[in-house]
Amino acid sequence: MPLNLISDEGAENLQHYYQKSLTDKNNQAIDRYEAHFTLGLLAWRAGNVAEVNSLLSAAANEAVEIIALRDVNNITAERIPHSVAMPFLVVINFGSDACVQRLTKLSRSQWFQPETDEYKPLADLLDLLRNYALDKKLNAEQLQALVKSNNYPGVDLFYKPWISALSQGLLAVAQKDSTTAQKFLQKLLAQHEDMAFDGAWKNLAEGFLSLWAMTLVKIAKNETILLKVSSPYLF
Repeated sequence: MPLNLISDEGAENLQHYYQKSLTDKNNQAIDRYEAHFTLGLLAWRAGNVAEVNSLLSAAANEAVEIIALRDVNNITAERIPHSVAMPFLVVINFGSDACVQRLTKLSRSQWFQPETDEYKPLADLLDLLRNYALDKKLNAEQLQALVKSNNYPGVDLFYKPWISALSQGLLAVAQKDSTTAQKFLQKLLAQHEDMAFDGAWKNLAEGFLSLWAMTLVKIAKNETILLKVSSPYLF
């Protein structure tokens, strides 16, 4: 089945563009990240599993670099943490141990400065994922607080359903409730499919793979909870 509305010709054009981009010696980390990220997603679309790991692992390394290089004195609320959410999830899912350790050493201000209510739930979620990568402990109280704060008026509406489903899924994992975790995994996948065919990702490579759902699956597995869902959006 198609993963979104990108045609074979469109995928080939993206492939050509980003392969060419990687040969540009003047490319910065953000350019290399976008190229490796998109090529990795295209590899998933094409069924080249080995290339997915290699390309998205490279994207993870560059994701940490672009977050680390941000000038905390020149970052607006519109850019942070919105613009680092997907790179963050790439690191969580595809980063090597060394790459993830580099992420855990970055301060919150690198992706959330100045702090605003609109993006606070997203920043809190990224912080929670960063801390879990460091100590492999899910904090049920923090997750409950995140679920609550994500329902406050004024929070970013694009990320609200993603934060809601992932945080509640992780809370279920922390409580060893596999049935509820499974329900929220299915919700994340349904949201992804909606975005891939009727939303912002219908013509973007982001529609090929659900990093939000993969994050829940990965952490659940770390906590010895096996979530059983067959989906073309799960690696």
